[in-house]
Amino acid sequence: MHKLYGIFVLLLGYLVLLEQRLSKPGWLRWGWPSLFLLSGIYLGINSDQDAWPIGDKGFIESLQDPITFQHKLAALILMLLGVSEFLLRIRWRPGLVAGVFPTLAILAGIILLFHSHAGHHSFKIARQHQFMAGTALTIGVTNFLSKRFDVTKPIWPFLILLLGLELFFYSE
Repeated sequence: MHKLYGIFVLLLGYLVLLEQRLSKPGWLRWGWPSLFLLSGIYLGINSDQDAWPIGDKGFIESLQDPITFQHKLAALILMLLGVSEFLLRIRWRPGLVAGVFPTLAILAGIILLFHSHAGHHSFKIARQHQFMAGTALTIGVTNFLSKRFDVTKPIWPFLILLLGLELFFYSE
């Protein structure tokens, strides 16, 4: 699953860069928000095979497992990122919605700092989560700053590409 998400995030980062570089991005402006939304839906369904909605455990029972809860929360964050970016593109309350991306990226980084796979959480896995957490936090901060200062605008899409590589090369 991590390799697939690495590919998703690499493609997402590439689409962000393309959108920023093109004067008229056309359909590309819908591309990376769509990937956020689709990857969130996919993660919400497939992250834990024994949990809701495809496993034997019900919704409440699934959320009582801390790891499953974190995976479902990550899926919700991805879906909210997609929805917020769609809302920005249709210019629905941009002042309100503009802060959603950096806030959720920072929240995702914080969640990754505490994410563990109980029973087999080695130093290597913990280190990988720490690197991904740092990248997510930096994406959130640089995205926030890019809305205030043009000089940081090109930084956060490259950090998305870095996160994609971190996910692609993640191993347990």
